[in-house]
Amino acid sequence: MVRSVPPIASPPSASAASAVLMLLRACAGVAPASPPRLPSLLASPTTSRTSASAAAPPPASLARYCRFFQGRRSHDDARQISRWSKCAGLKGRWRNQLCGRIAAARSDGSGWDDATISPVIRQTLLHWAYELNEADWEAWRQR
Repeated sequence: MVRSVPPIASPPSASAASAVLMLLRACAGVAPASPPRLPSLLASPTTSRTSASAAAPPPASLARYCRFFQGRRSHDDARQISRWSKCAGLKGRWRNQLCGRIAAARSDGSGWDDATISPVIRQTLLHWAYELNEADWEAWRQR
């Protein structure tokens, strides 16, 4: 018996294709061919597209991450790096809290990779793109 094949979905609309193209151009560092149709979420009604604030993408936009990966930096990077260091750096509050709690629980035979020890702190560190590894655990123990 031959089964019928469902119809192929229609191709994406032109506006969706142009949005994808605009994102790809932003990642490649190429200026868009035409200004986007939607106004910037951070721009006030009194600012124009040609102002200095319009030159920088919004803080959490894909374009900003692509440009950062390509080596472009902004005035806010030093503050963000400082925040990361205070959270998950060598003297970071949450990293040291986690290591201290693991050390207190090690009498039970649990190791540095035991996820039941401080799952909330581990999640906080994961939000900051840090996961405790054995080398960091050993370095903390020996200090």
